[in-house]
Amino acid sequence: MEFNFWMHITVFIAQLIGSLLAIAVFSSIFVENRKRGYLYLACICGGMVYGLILGFSGSTVLGIGMLIIDVSVLIVAYFDTKKKLNELMDNQLEEGENFSR
Repeated sequence: MEFNFWMHITVFIAQLIGSLLAIAVFSSIFVENRKRGYLYLACICGGMVYGLILGFSGSTVLGIGMLIIDVSVLIVAYFDTKKKLNELMDNQLEEGENFSR
């Protein structure tokens, strides 16, 4: 497959948008119900692995770019979810203190 600049840019943008949407949904599901969140995360990871297999079969540059996008989105999602869980626990602690008074 020859290197087509615009095709690669389009695939990278689609990968970024799809990953961000999936992780945003995961983050909201995980905060509400961890069991469903882990199930949804497994589905997301399966989709990302499938996308990477397709990307690397297209070209090495495409696969590496998709891998970088996936890893960076997962890192951002980790810190975002951790922040949301900490805020949720802080709110629950404040409600518990207010209830006991």
